[in-house]
Amino acid sequence: MQQRHVEERRQEEVEQRQLVLRLRAAREREVAEEGRRIEQLRARNASLGAVDPNAANLMLSSYLKARGRENVGSIFRTADATRALKVITCGITATPPQRKLEKTSLGAHASVPCEHFESTLQAVHALRGAGIRVVALETVDGAIPMHTAPQLGDEEAGVALVLGNEVSGVDAAVLAVCDAVLVVPVFGVKNSLNVACCAAIALYEVLRRWGKYPSADAAPFEDAAE
Repeated sequence: MQQRHVEERRQEEVEQRQLVLRLRAAREREVAEEGRRIEQLRARNASLGAVDPNAANLMLSSYLKARGRENVGSIFRTADATRALKVITCGITATPPQRKLEKTSLGAHASVPCEHFESTLQAVHALRGAGIRVVALETVDGAIPMHTAPQLGDEEAGVALVLGNEVSGVDAAVLAVCDAVLVVPVFGVKNSLNVACCAAIALYEVLRRWGKYPSADAAPFEDAAE
């Protein structure tokens, strides 16, 4: 009986080792596939040509929340879709590589440069020193409705959009040194949007202001590409 238990135990150990090897092989295949996908993204991005140096920047101001990494990943994906110049993270904001961030970015973190600053104030001063207009998105008294704000219309000057924590928002000290504070109008019970949704709306509004959309009488995108 004892011999039988010993043999069963050995068999279990063999099966466990085999399982570990299978899991390791699966993970290696997953990593290799991710590497190929990243290289494809880089090649595609390079084929699009140089990014306009006055393109929009996205600045995430000390963004931390239970699902913060997922939101940051979604913002990277939007930044890639709109060809933002870079994503700027500040303070404790999640930065690549992080698994949850990369899951929602779908690899876009590899095609959008990321720069990190220890504080949002430091980032704002650096951008303004480079001649880039810095605009915060926040629900405060006196904020300008985004669709009427002239601060988004100057492509030559460029723009950096500051997004804050969904609970505490952008710090008052940061708002005080921004060139303008804008708000996305909402009409429901809640007074604000998810930060990733807000980033997408703001970036596409910037593209609209900069004339990146085809005119109303132009052919649809699929026809124009032919």
